[in-house]
Amino acid sequence: MNLASKIILGFLIVVALVFFYLAMYAQDLHGWQRAAQTMKINLDRTNAENALLRNSDDANASDALKLLPQPVTAPDRRGRKQLRGDLSRIVVDRGRMWLGNAVPAANAPGAPLIFTIQADPAKPTPLSMEPKMSLFVFEYPPVAGDAANNAPPGRYLGEFTVLDNPPVDPAGGKFTMAPARSMSPREQQRLTEAIQSGMPWIAYENLPHDQYGVFEGMTGEQLETQFPGVFTAEQKAEMELDGQPFESGKHPADRQDANGKYRRPLTDFGHALQTMYRVRSLLTAEIAAWQKDLEYMKFANEDVQKQITYRKDEINLLQEELARTEAETKLVQDHLKAVEAKLASVRTPADRSGQDNRRLVAQLADKQRQALTALESAQASP
Repeated sequence: MNLASKIILGFLIVVALVFFYLAMYAQDLHGWQRAAQTMKINLDRTNAENALLRNSDDANASDALKLLPQPVTAPDRRGRKQLRGDLSRIVVDRGRMWLGNAVPAANAPGAPLIFTIQADPAKPTPLSMEPKMSLFVFEYPPVAGDAANNAPPGRYLGEFTVLDNPPVDPAGGKFTMAPARSMSPREQQRLTEAIQSGMPWIAYENLPHDQYGVFEGMTGEQLETQFPGVFTAEQKAEMELDGQPFESGKHPADRQDANGKYRRPLTDFGHALQTMYRVRSLLTAEIAAWQKDLEYMKFANEDVQKQITYRKDEINLLQEELARTEAETKLVQDHLKAVEAKLASVRTPADRSGQDNRRLVAQLADKQRQALTALESAQASP
């Protein structure tokens, strides 16, 4: 082999090594490109999911998931923005709230309640509360619909007023409260059941508001399961439609919101409670008046019954007297018949004697007239 051949062979070997290196480099670069493409897809998916977590109605993020090489359906959940909005709507105008337990201050009907706030180790702040402050108290079951509880979950127990005697204990987290107004027997029974159940209570500074979206997406069966006996059939039908697309001609026009969804009428709980208390006061007064009238009617009925008894006795006496009178009348009538028969037996001779007497009187009168005429004639002659 001459020198030129050796040079060409060495050049070919070097070139082959270079091509081998370039081939390995190209293969490795292609692998990195596939990995980079996969990472880019995963990064796009993660960014789209993060966008959905931040804002579930982000159309761009939802479309980005659908345009991926392996399309992903957007999760049906509310994002952080919506959840923050929901939280803001829930707590707006809510004011302060206290979670705790209540026990009667004394073992007597109508005794005030001592409310002990459950301590929060993360926020060991002293109790700030003023006497005569109004609180709206609800039951607060650990698990809604827990069958172990003696009462249905989350019942409204009424409006209470913070008392100044005994005074509020800020350090111990205790205060005494009493109902702000007189309770009906049903409310008193509900309060007694809540005390006996040992269920925690939650007291609000302001009465909670009704809001859209609270029951959105729940069916009538779910509402009945979680809130047994709370809603009527009409209310459950309204809640099932809440948040659904509005159908013109089928739904009332005032149920449509700006986004074209059906919205149920909200309930003003404060106005409803005040109306209920006012109507209850009127009905209580009316019931008291009717009860008074009922007492009068009972008294009048008793008097009438006495009068009826007296009149019945009087009728019995009159009937006895009537029987005696009828018997006496019969005796008199029988005597009258006997007298009439006797009279009839003596009337004929008496009539005959009367006729004879009249004839004799006529004869005597004629004799007297004749004698008087003879006497006058004798006196007239000399």
